[in-house]
Amino acid sequence: MKIKDMFGYEKTNERLILKFFGFKFKFRNANYSFDEIAHKYFLQNNNPNDDINANNKLRNLIVAQKLHQETFSQYKNCHYGKDVVLLETGPSLNDFEPIANAIYVGVNRAYKYNKVKLDYLFALDFGAIKPYIDKDFEEGEGNCTRFYGYFNINSYCQMIIPESLAIKHNAKRYIAMPVWNSCENIRYGYEPDISCYPLHCNASTVMVALQFILYTNPKRIYLVGCDCSNLGHFDNKNGSFSDQYLNILKDEWHTF
Repeated sequence: MKIKDMFGYEKTNERLILKFFGFKFKFRNANYSFDEIAHKYFLQNNNPNDDINANNKLRNLIVAQKLHQETFSQYKNCHYGKDVVLLETGPSLNDFEPIANAIYVGVNRAYKYNKVKLDYLFALDFGAIKPYIDKDFEEGEGNCTRFYGYFNINSYCQMIIPESLAIKHNAKRYIAMPVWNSCENIRYGYEPDISCYPLHCNASTVMVALQFILYTNPKRIYLVGCDCSNLGHFDNKNGSFSDQYLNILKDEWHTF
């Protein structure tokens, strides 16, 4: 039996409820059909790997429904009326003058920037942080809340931050998914309720951190060190990004 034949659903004026092996997925303001929902989140028409792709998406939704309630639900609207600064690691970070009374969210090795104390640190790609796991990374953040994500897709397994490291650092876990489906070049949008859906990531962990910041509903967001260039990083490390990568990253910024 195919995945798409195992669904059941209920529809009311306010929501659509999908049922699968005892799990229920609730979609608010559901002014769309069951087929539209199934295609968006599970099915890939005219794709020989339909069932594999559908199973991966369903698995990610099941995991995110439980995991993200624990990881993110407490942060909804928590920074309403406040300024939030998103620190990436581009060379322009060295030109930044810290803003008083702001919330600071860092990405990857932004923890090495010593002019401010981070409130949150987001990491996703183990390869991006592995060379920098030193004493500063282990001990220097104090009460900084860490979020360590992972792609729940086999082809990205080499990027997964080990669970043992997440436990050691008392980090919260989250599920991330690529924005683009490589088989059909279908784009899946960003979901505003990150407590129920996987976070989408394309080209940079900064997109994951930005979704979290939006979820906290701040007054203003300052983007710092978010350089779309090959000029290296704030700590004089060289960049190695392709033009294709930079174009994808620019497209994501336009989306936001």
